[in-house]
Amino acid sequence: MGTKAQGGSKKASKNKISSKENEEVDRMYKGEAQPERGTVVHIQKETKVPLGDEPHRLREDIIGSFGMADAMSFINRRRSVFRYEVAGSSSRLKRESIMMVRLIKLNVNRALRINARGELNNLRYILTSPTDLSLDVLLRKYPKMDNGSISHILLETFTCLKELHSTRCAHFDVQPSSFALKKDDKKTFLFVKLGFAVQLSKESSRPTTTYEGGNRRYASRRAHTDQLRGRADDFESFAFMAYEIVHMEKLPWWKEADDRMVQYMKWTFIRTLDTKKDDSCRIVAVIAENAYSCSRTNSDKIEAAIMDVLAHWAMKHKGEPLAWEK
Repeated sequence: MGTKAQGGSKKASKNKISSKENEEVDRMYKGEAQPERGTVVHIQKETKVPLGDEPHRLREDIIGSFGMADAMSFINRRRSVFRYEVAGSSSRLKRESIMMVRLIKLNVNRALRINARGELNNLRYILTSPTDLSLDVLLRKYPKMDNGSISHILLETFTCLKELHSTRCAHFDVQPSSFALKKDDKKTFLFVKLGFAVQLSKESSRPTTTYEGGNRRYASRRAHTDQLRGRADDFESFAFMAYEIVHMEKLPWWKEADDRMVQYMKWTFIRTLDTKKDDSCRIVAVIAENAYSCSRTNSDKIEAAIMDVLAHWAMKHKGEPLAWEK
């Protein structure tokens, strides 16, 4: 389900992401969702299909065992996102819809709303509220962002994570493609992927399941051995994501195929961080230091410390136009 973490070269100059590699990354982000192009097409794009109480037009081919596509209502022209999986192939979509409903009931505003759900052509589906650009697309579209935009992204995405944690859940798939801008709102980010999120046990604040995915590139150190700690794993994944966004280069283990070596590189990652280069690099180092020192007994303090650092950084750039608003 998840992909193996991919390692990187030793020289920083070779860590820059090319456009071709970005396309590969995009396919990989969807990789757990999107199959190879040779797979049979379940529904062709522009096909009129009954979804919920009204007919919709799907704007993309529906391919493979899991994925998503834009859908447009024929009646009121309302746009939605059609998320699907082959019936019997997995339970990820079911878990995702359960988590979305749970967050709605708990008044969490950082997740999508479900408009309809059902089955069609041996596919389970849910229709969710639409979003604007996903974070991974945004980062490729604006590869050289200023610190004001970067600080805003990190504060917004960590706020999503904090709200999810407040419901005694952990995400276990923190990566750029798990977030997107809210529709008609250029500042607010939402969770768009919750398929691996789980509720934590009340006794120990530990997950009730072993690690199932998402992307191993951002997975915590202990996820490789199924020794999960809950929120601590999300903090580590967030630190890895922050490193890529700030440094605009791949994580050191990008192309490393040996899972044991990836684990080793993640354990020693904190020693490689440069705290003297500039303010943004120092912020990443502080996030990583807090994430790596998190345990099940101090997770509240760690979360507050990271939030405080990000809020102060974003405050320095308050009022500056964001890269995608210019």
